[in-house]
Amino acid sequence: HRIFHNGTILTMNPGQPAFGFLLQDTAGTVKVVGLGKSDVREGDYVVVEGIFSRLRQAGRAIVYNEIKATSVQSMARMNPDLVG
Repeated sequence: HRIFHNGTILTMNPGQPAFGFLLQDTAGTVKVVGLGKSDVREGDYVVVEGIFSRLRQAGRAIVYNEIKATSVQSMARMNPDLVG
């Protein structure tokens, strides 16, 4: 999967950094959000681990197709033996 738009730094809780970006492949697009910092950049191929929600209520808004990431790794920085 490839990042095609890297979002800005978000703040989910006061003083706690968070990130968000859109991840796209031939099947579609999914929003990825997480706590902490992510060093991936636009155009990177990444591996994302986390919990996928097809539909979730966020206050009055409804969020579709979102992954709450527990891990985001750029494939460019991974061990070549692990990338198939």
